[in-house]
Amino acid sequence: MTTPTVYVADTNALISAFPDFFINDTNQISEGGISIIRSAIFDYSSPYRVSFPCVIFIELRRLFLHDAEITSKFFFEIFTPILNSDFAEIREIDKEILINTLKLDGALEKHELHDKIVVSSAIALNCPVITSDTAMHQFALDNPTKLSVIK
Repeated sequence: MTTPTVYVADTNALISAFPDFFINDTNQISEGGISIIRSAIFDYSSPYRVSFPCVIFIELRRLFLHDAEITSKFFFEIFTPILNSDFAEIREIDKEILINTLKLDGALEKHELHDKIVVSSAIALNCPVITSDTAMHQFALDNPTKLSVIK
């Protein structure tokens, strides 16, 4: 068996992968990016592995999960399949990610903390990040040896 290709997904990428759940949000990620995420979560022999930094779930809670019913639905339809997948992980903020976050500059220097943690996770894993965030795309253009992105 071949080793899966690893990606990091940001909040918008996860939202775009579940348009039936996040119905009021616009799809900002390409079909290719969505396919990678859904394959990692739902396929038993996915060629991809997706890492979801834990901070994106905090952001989702703040933005969308405002009552018990919607939170429960999210838990069973999205969170549990991620937890049960052999090709998806929820990545904690460890020392390496913290150090990477503190060193970020350029297009991300004054960017939101949760996005810096996403980028730092991708740098730590040496893999692309799936995102529509323009600052992350600019950072990748300015620092091609540190980060690559796909939309």
